[in-house]
Formats: sequence, structure tokens, C-alpha cells
Amino acid sequence: MIWFTGESEKGQELSIVGLRGRRSSSGELIWDNEVSEFYKEADRNVHGSQLWNNAVRLQNGFKEPFTLYHLNGLSTDGKWGRLAQIFRKSIDNGATWSEPTVIKQGIDNFHLAGDRNQPQGNAFTMKDGSLISFSDGAHEDGKGSTVNISNDGGMSWKVNTLKDGPPGIHTNGVELNDGSILTITRDKGETFGTMPFSISNDHGKTFTSTGSEFPGIGTVQRSVLIRLEYSDPNLDPGKKGRKPILLISMANDSIIANDANGVRRYISGTFAALSWDEGKTWPLKRVLSNVKSGSAMYNSAPWDKKITLNSARGQGEAYWAATQSPDGIIFLSDSRLMYSFNLGWLINGY
Repeated sequence: MIWFTGESEKGQELSIVGLRGRRSSSGELIWDNEVSEFYKEADRNVHGSQLWNNAVRLQNGFKEPFTLYHLNGLSTDGKWGRLAQIFRKSIDNGATWSEPTVIKQGIDNFHLAGDRNQPQGNAFTMKDGSLISFSDGAHEDGKGSTVNISNDGGMSWKVNTLKDGPPGIHTNGVELNDGSILTITRDKGETFGTMPFSISNDHGKTFTSTGSEFPGIGTVQRSVLIRLEYSDPNLDPGKKGRKPILLISMANDSIIANDANGVRRYISGTFAALSWDEGKTWPLKRVLSNVKSGSAMYNSAPWDKKITLNSARGQGEAYWAATQSPDGIIFLSDSRLMYSFNLGWLINGY
């Protein structure tokens, strides 16, 4: 798990730190007690990080070792602005890393001039082996976010979006079963009045966008969209063993969902939603809180804010990031708090 830390997100002192969870002989995940510096370039802002792996490539016949990928923003001249991007990888579970390489050299001036090109949201691997990374910012004549793509395992990268990307910033996406890409973005509800859903059938070159049933999000908020690697027919409403898509977002105003006790009512703050039909419908929504009575107070990120959770209210602000480990546990973090749960808990509440 990695995140940035510093006195200011725009400062030159910013550093990327990491924390490792290690499996004990019993299978329990035990987190290290101390963080370590994961990535830093002297006197440079290093804003925006993405960390993922090549498990999907291995599942689809690519002959290569298990590989971790790291993509990061790197300021060209000090503070946050004029961000380039670096890419590196590890074939020994993160013990050592290749030398960082500045990607998209010579083709990214439109981003640098606009103080954009910040890696944001998630990055993922497609079944055909493509590496997909999202960044904030668009072409000079375009709008929305941008898809960057590598078709050779990270050796070379290019900007794939031709003009207009998904509306807004902080894009998260998944590959659908037909090879298309579904994304969600943050635009404060300005485009459609709700959170934008966008579909690309050409690896992010072009997008078709619509409004969704979910509320738009804004400042100090970033949602999550991931495919769950789990296919128990007993947890699938259609009894087909499909792998659902998980959306985690925030409701600034109340929406109808299950509370921490499984009661359908108005909830607010962070919630989870599940789709078993490739994002067409989202039959299950529940608040992300396990406080079934009374309330509980926590310190959250960013900026060490105090928050209160109860049976109908989840965390109201967070730049969420999530993954699912091979044992089925979903890990969600704002870089200070760590939530962990599985599909059964989402559905049944216990």
C-alpha cells in the first residue's frame, strides 16, 4: 500500500511512502509497524501514484514473471504543476525496482503546459495484455480525463484518448466482459446532475458518457470501481457465479440503501454498491459502516480530520483506493484508515 505524505500536496518535500502487509504461516495478514520511503526524487513534487500488477496477463497466457507496476507523477521543475510521469516495475514482489523511466516523452507538452497529467484513480490490466492508466487533464481542444496505454508490458506508453475523455477528473475504470471499459469520474454533478458513467469500446480512444443513478462527488472525494475476483453462485442473485463490479462512493445528501443493520433507509457518506450485469443495474447498496448502534469517532485522511460513523452514516470525505486480495478480502483505504470486508459481508452485513 502506498500514498503521498508531506507538509503540502503541492510542495517539493512530498514523498511516496509504503506499508507492507505480510502473510503469516496461518494465512493472517500482518501489517508492518513502520512505513518506509517508497519513491522520491530530490526537490521534486511526486503527486499522484498508481500501483497494480500483471495477474490478468498471467491468467490470459502471457509468459512472464509476476510483476508489480508503479506509475507516478513527477514535477519537471519543483512544485505541483508541469507533471511528467514515471513508470517502473518489480519482479520480486517489490523488494527491488527497475530504474524509473519518464514515459510519453516528447508527446505530452499539452499536458505539461496545462499543469495537469496527474496520475489519478486506478490503473488496471486488460485481458489482451494492455496496461491502462488514467490521468487528470485532456487535450487542448478536449475536455475530461485521459487514458494512457501500454501494449508492451510497460516498455512504451502513449496517450490513447483522441480528444474528449470521461467528464471530470479522478477516473476509475474496469474492463467489461465484452472488452469495453466502464469508468466513473468526479465532476461535482455538473455534466449530468449525477455521477458520470462512460463507456469506451476502443481502449480509451473515445467515450460515450451518460448520467448514473449515483450522486456526483466533489472536493476531497474520489470513488472506487473494481471487478471482484469471486464467483460463488450462492452470492449471485442470478445463481450464475458471475464476478460482480464493486463501486464505492460518497453521498453528500441522503440516498436509499441498507444501513449497518441491513435496514433499507436513508444513508449518507461512503457507501458500496454491487452490479452483477456489467454496470447496468446496481441492486445492492449499503452504507460502509459497521457501527450498528450509537456512534464511533475516528481520525481520517486527509489532514487528520475527525469523523463520526453510525448505522446510517459512512465517511464523508476520502480519496479512496481499493483492491481485493486472493483470499477474497477487499481492502479500502484513505491512507489513514483501513477498511477490510468481503462480498458476504457486503451482501449479508455480517
